[in-house]
Amino acid sequence: MPPKVGKKNLCYKNNQVSNEKIYHLLQKGVNELKIFLNDDDYLRFIYGLFVFNSRQKLANTGYYFIKNPNKISLFENNLFEKKLKNPLVEILAFVLMPTHFHLILKTKTEKNISLFMQKICAGYALYFNKKYHRDGVLFNGRYKSIVLKNKIQLLSLLHYIHANPLKLNHPQDLSEVEPFEFLKNYRWSSYIDYCGWNNFPQVVKKEFLFNFLNGPENYKKKFHFWFSNQRLNLNQIAHLTLEENQNESSKLIGVLIFVSFYFSLVSNFFVE
Repeated sequence: MPPKVGKKNLCYKNNQVSNEKIYHLLQKGVNELKIFLNDDDYLRFIYGLFVFNSRQKLANTGYYFIKNPNKISLFENNLFEKKLKNPLVEILAFVLMPTHFHLILKTKTEKNISLFMQKICAGYALYFNKKYHRDGVLFNGRYKSIVLKNKIQLLSLLHYIHANPLKLNHPQDLSEVEPFEFLKNYRWSSYIDYCGWNNFPQVVKKEFLFNFLNGPENYKKKFHFWFSNQRLNLNQIAHLTLEENQNESSKLIGVLIFVSFYFSLVSNFFVE
């Protein structure tokens, strides 16, 4: 008989215990520098998440975005058509913010994460420095990472990073825009894919989490429910957000409290 697996074993599938682990990663611009200045920058980084997630050696792709900016389209492009072999990690979720980004990754070894982060950060830094005629480092040292040990941590972190873009708006601005509609229109996040709309489906591997979430409609219900319990949830996962100071988490709490009146509690919350 297979060993009994408790809630802490996230990677349990087909009666086999996997040695894969799930990590939350945070990387910031040096001195809180804005590392994404326009849509082309965001798209270039997401393309890096896709094309550099491989053991294959690739030439720097930054030139495409510098020489041909008018050829970039968020809706009609073939940037993600290439099939890559031997991926380093599975990208479960991401969000890009002006000064930093969050990733949730699954892999068997930390070495794969180190190589992946080295490739995407070095490639993007070369692109950014050349485009904006700057020198020096772009990112604030080595990225931060932490292992997510159970489903509660994983799902709470998933909701946390998907809610991050709400910090970009002053609470009063959200009174005119329904928060979920705002997040649906924020292209630089995996939230859209998890809600069932294809945004960057070749980048994000949703299958693993959908085993827990039972599809996009159920995910949206869980996300709404999380909103109604935001203070408790954010307090529980404060150490997992990897924010150096709690002002960032507190800022999100303030926004969520302001918008929470939009929602009522939903039933059928996922319980193991």
